[in-house]
Amino acid sequence: RTPEAQRYLEEQTWLARFLERNGTLPREVAPDALPTLGGPEPLALHGSLYPALRLFHPEAAAKSAAQLDAAWHDGIWGERADYYAQNLAWFGTALAEGRFPPR
Repeated sequence: RTPEAQRYLEEQTWLARFLERNGTLPREVAPDALPTLGGPEPLALHGSLYPALRLFHPEAAAKSAAQLDAAWHDGIWGERADYYAQNLAWFGTALAEGRFPPR
């Protein structure tokens, strides 16, 4: 953890604020920066953002965790065939919750 990396993650507020206000993340963002909300919950995005949100944006982290928890059924997040959602949700939650052994 370098101060530069921490500062960068702390300054990335757009998605955290969006999540805090809307309780969900955009499904995609158009070139004109307008978010799209139609479609399934973006579990891969939640998983990839969760560690940084937990460190720097606790309110957004709680909403992201709620989305991940709601999608957890029978040992998988969301759709079984969604390889990226499974891996990013697993790695993101494991990293955020300190489940990786320290070096």
